[in-house]
Amino acid sequence: MISYVYYMVRIPNWNRTSTLALRRRRVALLRQLRVPRTLLRGSLVQQRLTCGKPQCRCHQGKKHGPFYYLVRCLGPGKTLKFLLKRPVHRQQARRGIQAARRFQQQLEQLIQLNTELLRRGDFLE
Repeated sequence: MISYVYYMVRIPNWNRTSTLALRRRRVALLRQLRVPRTLLRGSLVQQRLTCGKPQCRCHQGKKHGPFYYLVRCLGPGKTLKFLLKRPVHRQQARRGIQAARRFQQQLEQLIQLNTELLRRGDFLE
């Protein structure tokens, strides 16, 4: 079993929001935007596996595991995958991935605000 977590970005409707309110929201977002030190990009994957021994119980349905891996896509056809043996490492990976998602969401909000302000003819500097 392989489990992945995906998230979607919400696109706000700012038709009724004033340019001043958008600028204030942008300033507030910039004040709270910090790069987390625990930032991790990747997925925490759980797998149950079969081994190469033909008489092993794993070939009758009781697979080995679960094993937990941190998997990262490095580019087309290139992935990095390594085993997280200790529970403390799995917890750190979960926290790092969650921190990265929160940071990406905040960054996306800033990008959307800047795009809307630019669309309205406002200056970004």
